[in-house]
Amino acid sequence: MITETENSSVIRSLLMEWVVHPDQSSDPGQEPIGYIRPSKRLRIIEGSGAIFALVVVPSLLILLPGVRSDHLLALIGSTALIESGAPVVGVALGLPPAVVLVLVCSVALGLILLIYTLLDTLDAESPRVSHLLVWVRQRYTRSKTLQTYGIYGLVPGMVILGVWICPPIAWLVGWERRRAVLLMMIGFTIAAAGTLAVATGLVRILPAYLSW
Repeated sequence: MITETENSSVIRSLLMEWVVHPDQSSDPGQEPIGYIRPSKRLRIIEGSGAIFALVVVPSLLILLPGVRSDHLLALIGSTALIESGAPVVGVALGLPPAVVLVLVCSVALGLILLIYTLLDTLDAESPRVSHLLVWVRQRYTRSKTLQTYGIYGLVPGMVILGVWICPPIAWLVGWERRRAVLLMMIGFTIAAAGTLAVATGLVRILPAYLSW
């Protein structure tokens, strides 16, 4: 009978792999220096998730009545450029607020997963990147405070730094991936929802104010 702990270990072994420092000698008495790298299987899963979020979800939203494909494409491009500020564009295009929020969050998630996939692939193919990860993570683990609480900085970080900066930072220091993605999406959703609320309010208030 396989216990839950054993089952988790099996799943982890299928999705992650231990990478030894490229320059480490084969001395059996030497403590191994390295880090955990997502396996090719996990990279495929994350890449598929990115495609689903960036392609499939927008394609489904196009099927909704009153939603134009060119407006969705404009909002996708705006999300990639101005990130959590993109709901302003969606509201200006006349898209329903719910559609705007779902689309920008889906695009943000897709970009995060895509960045992780590309960085993991670069790590797997480049010894220089492996050197860099070992160097950074050895120094990161020296700070217990940063190691324990640093990941929570991703929530405000998504508001300040955005989608193109936070995932590489989280990847570089090796924060637990599922929790990092969750925290980044929480930060992005809060920022996007706030922007959407302000933009929707202005659209409702400005016509009445100007007519007055």
